[in-house]
Amino acid sequence: MGTVRLLTEEQQRPRLAVDRNQTVELVGRIDHPPLALKRGLYLEITPLSVRQAGRELSLPGKVALYVYSLPDGSESEPYLRYGERLRVSAFLEDPPHHGIPGVDDLRLRSWQRGIVGVVRLKSHLQVRRLGPDPGWDPRSPLFAYVRSFERFCRRTLQPEQENLVLSTLLGQTRRLDEVDRVSIEKLGIFHLFAVSGFHVSLVYLFLHLLSRPLGLAGRLLALGAVWSYVVAVGAPISAIRAGLMASWIHLLLSLGLKSQFLNGLGVAALITLGVLPQSLHTASFQFSYLSLLAIGLCVFPVQPWIQTLRHTASSVFLPQVRVEATTRERLGRGIRYRLEHLLEPLPRTLSQSLVPLLGRGSGSVLSLISCTLCIQLFTLPLALYYSNVWCWTHWLSNLVLVPCFSLFLLAAFLLLITYWLPTGEILSVLVGTASDLIRLLMDLVQRVATIQYVPHPSTAELILYFLLLGLGLILGRKALHLLWLTPVLLFLSVTWESDSANGQLEITLLDVGQGESIHIAYPDGSHALVDTGGRWSWDAEPSRFVGQRLVGRYLWHRRIRNLSYVLLTHPHQDHVQGYEFIRQAFPVGQLMVAEPPAGEPPEQRLTLSAGQAFFLGESGIGCSIHPGRGTRCGTPPAPTTGPWSCSSCTGASACC
Repeated sequence: MGTVRLLTEEQQRPRLAVDRNQTVELVGRIDHPPLALKRGLYLEITPLSVRQAGRELSLPGKVALYVYSLPDGSESEPYLRYGERLRVSAFLEDPPHHGIPGVDDLRLRSWQRGIVGVVRLKSHLQVRRLGPDPGWDPRSPLFAYVRSFERFCRRTLQPEQENLVLSTLLGQTRRLDEVDRVSIEKLGIFHLFAVSGFHVSLVYLFLHLLSRPLGLAGRLLALGAVWSYVVAVGAPISAIRAGLMASWIHLLLSLGLKSQFLNGLGVAALITLGVLPQSLHTASFQFSYLSLLAIGLCVFPVQPWIQTLRHTASSVFLPQVRVEATTRERLGRGIRYRLEHLLEPLPRTLSQSLVPLLGRGSGSVLSLISCTLCIQLFTLPLALYYSNVWCWTHWLSNLVLVPCFSLFLLAAFLLLITYWLPTGEILSVLVGTASDLIRLLMDLVQRVATIQYVPHPSTAELILYFLLLGLGLILGRKALHLLWLTPVLLFLSVTWESDSANGQLEITLLDVGQGESIHIAYPDGSHALVDTGGRWSWDAEPSRFVGQRLVGRYLWHRRIRNLSYVLLTHPHQDHVQGYEFIRQAFPVGQLMVAEPPAGEPPEQRLTLSAGQAFFLGESGIGCSIHPGRGTRCGTPPAPTTGPWSCSSCTGASACC
């Protein structure tokens, strides 16, 4: 897999003959509906002409354009629209990239979406509009319809309601605040916001039920409507992949080939990878495929037992008795006799009308529980790998939130296709109320959620997990306990305390964008962190989640569970903002800082002042505070034993 990943990244690396130190003149077409951000506008541009220093260049992909200042009144109606041509003159940057071990390659993710460059403009005055692109684009009516729907939502919904509806229904996750994004990740329901297999399957089933009376024509109409939805949300790779897989698998189910589900799933995966090979390393493809695999291997086999329960409840007090000798039928007869014994005091009419209803309800609940647990069992290592969050109440959040989000998504989709009717205003009020209830429910579930931050599993641990899971499925009832023992073994493996002492001093400067963060690994196995970062880039807002997404991911990659020392050089946000998360996820032995943050225990901190000398650990690494020059750390003048040398500013010292 490592070789395949390396080859895939190399093939996706665009070849650009662009001088990054000179501006380019870009004429392009807006290839995606503009997305309003807190600060300005985000657009994706298909280049029509690119010139630099008098020569014509070729870009093998799209350009992401950020405009941070808009004209007055443009918040209610964006002044740039899909299909319009424009000209800009600016520096062409590479997509954002943080070269930190263990951190997702954001640049590769941009390349997978076809974005090869980024342009950032401080003002809309740097954009020259050239008018609409000549020619007719079949996507234009769909995008215009979505834009009209967005205006309707802005007019009839509160801002928080609008953000939840558009991010859930249309996958506009850029609308979410970072606080909301991290809360959603902790709950393990981020897949409910990115348009993928969950959305496409739910929309298709809804349309299929509506069009069932039309027969084959209704099925084709539903399939066409689903692909219109995929295009309307911008046709991201996850939605296209979900459309391909859902169409193929539902075709099998419609033809009565349910027993060929797994074969159809394999064929759908091959077709998807043939059309979109870059999907292989995307989290959405991996989660969707494993979820469908869990349904085929675990959920479908238990459905006959659930159907037996439903049939048993429906046959209470009937004169007919099934006499088959199978295990399921014997279990069903036992449940029926016990129910009849318990219900004997009640009126027979009430029992025969109430029990079947309860049987159908309990069957639906059992199906939901089995589906939720099996999907979580299959996707647990991936969720752990991408989030580093072990949530002990994950099953509860999915069991409670997924059905509620399903109903909410269907209501929002119904509003999307009927908002222009006279009933649109009424339905909008109902959807807005439902969004408030969803947010309240998310807050309640998050309050009872019990999470623990752990290192992400290694490749060997992932392989071993799925091998044990496969062995449990092959052996069946003889090794049923192995299915539930496997997650326990994974948890013990990733939380195993190991001795990291290697007898060497190692200093690593982390690429945290705007700001600083330095990791020091001592020969005795202790660890220190100098600053924690706080800005993604020069134009980004200070973010306390840089500590989780960059610094924390690096420490987890190194299997570091605690920090002996943390030194915050000065209280600028691009140096200290990440500490808020670091102290939550990594026990800190001692904090050294000029201005201690609120809530830090006095016994665990050392307040420093200019000119003060101190030591980091028992290794004899001395530091001192120099006004105007920051903090200087280095080995003492006396000779020491062991490999203590490190490259730095002067000799054997490291300038922090």
